[in-house]
Amino acid sequence: MKKVSLAAGVPVLWAVLLFPAGCGVLADGLKPAPKAEVPPGSREGYLKAGPVTGVEHGPAQRSLLKEYVDTKARLKDLADKIGKLQEKLKVTEAALEECRKEKAQEKAGRIAAEAEREKALQELRDKDIQLLNLALEKTKVEQELVNLKIQALSPGAGERKPVDFGSALGGGPR
Repeated sequence: MKKVSLAAGVPVLWAVLLFPAGCGVLADGLKPAPKAEVPPGSREGYLKAGPVTGVEHGPAQRSLLKEYVDTKARLKDLADKIGKLQEKLKVTEAALEECRKEKAQEKAGRIAAEAEREKALQELRDKDIQLLNLALEKTKVEQELVNLKIQALSPGAGERKPVDFGSALGGGPR
C-alpha cells in the first residue's frame, strides 16, 4: 500500500467542505435573472401568457351576448307558448267537431219532424176533403129526399122536374 501524504488529502478535504457551498453559488449562478414584468396588454404579454381560454368581452360583445341570451330565453318562452296554444287548438277543434255533430243530429231531427208534420198536414187535408165530399154527398141525398117528399105531397108531382142544387154549388148532376 502506498502512503498518502497529508498534503494530498487537504485539497480533497477542502473540496468536500466547499462543495455544498459551491453548489449554492453555482445554483444561484445557473438561475436566470429575473426579467422585468411585462404588461398584460402588450404583444409580449399575450405571447408570454399563452393561449387565452377565458373570453374577454368588451361592452359591445357583452351587449350582443345579453341580447343573444335574452333572445334564446324569449324563443324558449315562445316555443312553450306555441305548444300550449296548439294543445288549446286541439281541444277547441274537438269541441267544434262535437258541436257540428250535435248540429247535424239536431238538423236531421228537425227534418224528420218537418216531414212528419207535412205528412200529418197532408192527411188532415185529405180528411178535410173527404169530410167535405161526404157533406156534399149528404146534402145531395137530403136534397133528393126533399124532392121525393115534395113529389109525394103534390098532386102533379110526376110532371115537375126536381131542382138541381148541385149545379148551383158547382158540382152538377151526377
